[in-house]
Parts: sequence; C-alpha cells; structure tokens
Amino acid sequence: MDSEIVGIWVDEVNSCYPSQYNDITPIFTDFPPLDVREDHYHSMSSPPKRQRTEDTFNYRDVTDQNQDLQTTPRPDRAQQIPLRSVGNHNVSDPPGLDTSSSTDSSSAYMAALALKSSRPVFPIPTTRQYAQTESSATRSRSSSPSKHYQKTASLLNLERPVRFVKVDSLKKSLGQEIHALLQELSAVSNCEAIFPVALRTCPDFDDEDIRPFMWQSGGPSSEPGKNSEAEALNEYARLEDFKNRSLDSSNRGRSEAAWNCRVHDPLLYHFTSTLPSVDVEPVTSARIETPFRPPLRNASGDVFETSPTRTIPAASSVHKMVDFALVLQPDDELEHLIDRFLSSQSMGYNTINQTKYEPLRCRPAPICIETKTVSGTLESANVQLGVWVAAWHERIRNIMAIEGIYEKIITVPVIQVIDDVWTVLFAVDTGSEIQFLHRNLRIGDTSTISGVYQLRAAIAALSKWMKDVFEPWIKDLLRRVTTP
Repeated sequence: MDSEIVGIWVDEVNSCYPSQYNDITPIFTDFPPLDVREDHYHSMSSPPKRQRTEDTFNYRDVTDQNQDLQTTPRPDRAQQIPLRSVGNHNVSDPPGLDTSSSTDSSSAYMAALALKSSRPVFPIPTTRQYAQTESSATRSRSSSPSKHYQKTASLLNLERPVRFVKVDSLKKSLGQEIHALLQELSAVSNCEAIFPVALRTCPDFDDEDIRPFMWQSGGPSSEPGKNSEAEALNEYARLEDFKNRSLDSSNRGRSEAAWNCRVHDPLLYHFTSTLPSVDVEPVTSARIETPFRPPLRNASGDVFETSPTRTIPAASSVHKMVDFALVLQPDDELEHLIDRFLSSQSMGYNTINQTKYEPLRCRPAPICIETKTVSGTLESANVQLGVWVAAWHERIRNIMAIEGIYEKIITVPVIQVIDDVWTVLFAVDTGSEIQFLHRNLRIGDTSTISGVYQLRAAIAALSKWMKDVFEPWIKDLLRRVTTP
C-alpha cells in the first residue's frame, strides 16, 4: 500500500483514542514522523529515481481541497472500500477504540483511498470482455455428448440398438448378397494368391514363409499396365516403404494422427489410385448431421426424437467420428440420380450420407475405417464404428421413408485397424437392431510385406463389391424415391 495512505491512516487511528487512554502511549507512536520516514527512505542506497513532477498525486492535498465530502459527489460504490477489509487483510482495533469517525465518508483516509482506487494498476475488463471470457470458459468445460458413451454396452440404449456379436461362421450368419465378398476376403486372410507372379524371381521372396499358394497364377506380361516385371518391382518398392514406415511408427510410439498421416492415408490412396470406381477420404473432420444422429431411448422406454427444428438434450444423441471412408465414384447414371434426389431435399437433409462434409455429400460412402494405436482401446474403436454406421442407417431409413419403403438395409463391411493389424466386420440390419458380426477376420497388416500385399488384395475385393453389389442397390433405392 502507498506510504502516504498508511501515514494518513495512522494519524486518524491515533486521533480516535478517547481521553481515558491519554496516559497510555499509543501503539502507533513507534512510527517516526512521516517526513523523517520519507527522508530515511530516500537516503537508502538505490538506483537514482526521477524527481516528483507537478502531476504527481499528493493525497493530503487532495483531502484538504475536499474537506466537505458530504456535499460533494461520492466515489462509485465499487470504489468505497471499507477500512475493515482493505486488500486481503483484516484490521483489528484496540479495546475501547471508537473508529466511527475513521470509517465515515468524511475520513481523510477514505478520501485518499478512494482516489487511489480510482486509478487501478490493471485495467478492469469491460462487461463484454468478461462475458466473452465466461462464455469461452463455459464452452471449454462443456463435454461432447459422445463422451457419455465410451462402452459398447451404451449403444444398446439407442432406439435401434447396436450390438457386437462374435460368431463361429460368418457365412452361416450373413446373407447371400455378401457371400461373394466374404469368400474373397477369406482367401485374402489365408494369403491365397496375394503375390504377383512377376516377383517369383525376386531374391527377397526366396523365403521359407512364402508358400506356393501365395502366388497368383499366370505369367508376367510385357504389355504396359499388365503386371510386367518392371511394374511389379516398382510396386514392391512402394509397399516395402509402407512396411518400413509402419515399423518405424510402431517403434517410436506415434499417435493415431501420426499413423494416419504417415502410413494409413498414403497406403489407402496408393491402393485406390488405380481403382476407377472407388476413392478414399479422410473423414476425421466430418460431423454427423443432427437429423441423422441415432436417437436414444430413455429409462422409461421413450425415444428422444432428433430433428433440425427441435433442441435436443445433450445426452439424447451421440456423434462420434471415424477416420476414413471408402467412397463410391458415381457413374453418370448414379450422379444424375443423386443430383435429382438432393435437389428435392431441404437444408440439413441435402446429403446422400449422414454428414454434410462436402467430399461425402454427393458420393455414397458405405465402408468406413476406424484406426487406433495400441495405446487406444478396442472398446472405443467399436463405439465409433457403431455410432457412425448407426447414423448411416438413420440416413438410409430417412430416404426410404420418402416412399414408405420398409425393408432391411444392405449389409456393409467395416474395417477396424489397431496399430498395424486390419480386420473386417459386417454391419447387419436385423430389423430390430444393428449387429456387427465378426470372428477376427484379418485382412492384412502393415508390419510385414505379406501383410501389405494382403491389404492390397482386400481393398481390391472391397472395391469390386462396392461397384458390383452396392452401386446397383443404391441406384435402385434412389430411382424408387425420385420417380414421380
């Protein structure tokens, strides 16, 4: 506190002693006179200070000029700091001390303190700044609705529950429309015919782990683009690089985002670059639109409806994201059907998928890929896959409802990546719920060269299914809902 204010306060307290204390030495008389203290203070060795100017505040002068404070404007309420609560210190009085005069608004001490407080050291934030700060703090404290659902068991509380089911035979559990794909992926899982025959003479493949059934049939071709030996060797060098990146990421303990950037994204882009009907999109920035967020059933069995015109409680919907999507490149017919359908949709519904993320808005994306590192959890990966697919089902049902179509949605494969191991699951619409059927069907890995070639064959098989099976299905659905 300013030394002059302290001096004024000391003078006032000493003047408050009643006559019965005249024979007692006041407790504050140990203080030397103010002018002595100031002389002593200025005589101490210290860096030279600037001389006081005429603009320097003198609280005693200010007090003398404002003797009749009762009839002059008082300082704002925020500036009237009581004597008993100055700063963070509590001031106690000697017994019998009458301090009423010192706490009165006419007190010289209060006048000096009020003037001092009118010149704050730090600027007081404006109301708008304070409101913005409060709003920012509130936003930072509010959690995403999806954070309430970290267990797959939580997905059973959806209006249409999502259930993960491990089976002993996928063929017996899946419909006919998916059997051809299942057959190809099973062959990939067993490493059947994954290596180009042009690499038979490559020394790197002279290994006891390379079995005869791993080689493709036929001989190398000299025609460009027909699996020539030069092209096969160039492809092998690229895939070997992806394998080394994967091993390096695993050994260095890279994050999920780093894995996606260094390994998964360039690998998927390389595999799909030669497939004219399929593309890969990173979709971590995609957001599930409100109308398609899977609604939850509360404890009484009621369903929280989701609509763009209604405010939904924070816990009544979930919207977690996945990492990649395999996207169908529409041919002319499908593109025309999609454009006609979207032109009839209102704002918030003008997307063919469950998100308005522009790369997915006009291109169907039936296959999603969720990646996790070993430090992540399988539980979290399952939840993200479950929510994303449930939202996709919501969108497809919304399209069907336009023409009152009530039938099961096509079974779609989804991919789960934990560190360097890739597995496939199948999302099945049973009518009453969505089941993810799985039996640890590995379709490759990125830590071995054979695993990378497995992935190459698996992506080709999934691309073929999207073109041969899914595209006719989505075309038929759009024709039915857009035909007058």
